Amino acid sequence: MELRNCWARRATLLALLYFGIGISGSSPLTYEYYLLNPNITSGNLSVISLSETNTITSGSTTLTLEKYASGQIPVGLDLVQGARISGTGPFTLGSDVDATDLPVPGIFSGTNFVIP
Repeated sequence: MELRNCWARRATLLALLYFGIGISGSSPLTYEYYLLNPNITSGNLSVISLSETNTITSGSTTLTLEKYASGQIPVGLDLVQGARISGTGPFTLGSDVDATDLPVPGIFSGTNFVIP
């Protein structure tokens, strides 16, 4: 997982003065999910693109979807436990197989969680 630093600087705004703020990063965002639940691999996986001209890839399956368009990644070699599904823009996944939550986003990698 790549760590990214963000910096903020306090600014004082005076009347009738205009200013701009630029934000830059060292690398583009990655949009990815990992299939950790073994149950999710027993049915097709539905994909919905949340951005224009989004290319979503899982193994040998590649879908190019427009914003809010949907597609499916079929059961088979591309849907195995631990598989990575990536996109060029934001997207979401879902399955109608019982006991399958949303796959884990790649951004959660290396993050510690506490479940009360």
